[in-house]
Amino acid sequence: MQTPRARTAKDAPPGVSLHKWACAPIGTGFLYVRKSRIASTWPLMAAEARQDNDIRKFEEIGTHPAGYHNAISHALAFSESIGIDRKVARLRYLRDRWAQRLAENPKVKILHSPDPAMSAGIGFLRMRVPEAWEPVSTAVQLRASPRLALTRILIL
Repeated sequence: MQTPRARTAKDAPPGVSLHKWACAPIGTGFLYVRKSRIASTWPLMAAEARQDNDIRKFEEIGTHPAGYHNAISHALAFSESIGIDRKVARLRYLRDRWAQRLAENPKVKILHSPDPAMSAGIGFLRMRVPEAWEPVSTAVQLRASPRLALTRILIL
């Protein structure tokens, strides 16, 4: 499976969350490390010195549910049947649907580029609010919506 920008292993992202791009179970993914960089990259878990040049030093030790592993091949097959172009088109449609509506509101400024080459499903906005605004109560209200995924990004 190829992400929109990763057409070769050289350009591949270092890690991929398979549940986001391939509809696999949450917690599945992979890490890509060039052979020349294995020795200089630290693993998250301690590894023996004999594993310094071994890609297996990045494997997490412990018990994992077999269902996750078994579901990956089915998720990849399903993802391939849909195709990356259709996925990206759907993500852009969903993002643009809310962004175009909110762009009409003078209290909202859309921060992401409408250029399809710049992004797919991620969008950013800024809300112009009065000084008496209560950000905590607004966040509580927004998070109560089952149809909205909200992530706060703090700019310091």
